[in-house]
Amino acid sequence: MIFFADLPNMDQAVGTAYDSIYANMGEVCNAGSRIYVERGIYADFVDQFIAQGQGAYTPGILRS
Repeated sequence: MIFFADLPNMDQAVGTAYDSIYANMGEVCNAGSRIYVERGIYADFVDQFIAQGQGAYTPGILRS
């Protein structure tokens, strides 16, 4: 994924990036593995990405 400074909605971009990596606990065959963010929005993007991860639900140990 590539995000440029003129993106119209930072929240949506961060959500899409987060979901592409961590959907189904990261066990997706086509999960995104690279995110490129233009320097001018990098710090804000990373801050929002981290905040989204901190608010994510993570279940306890899964048993099969």
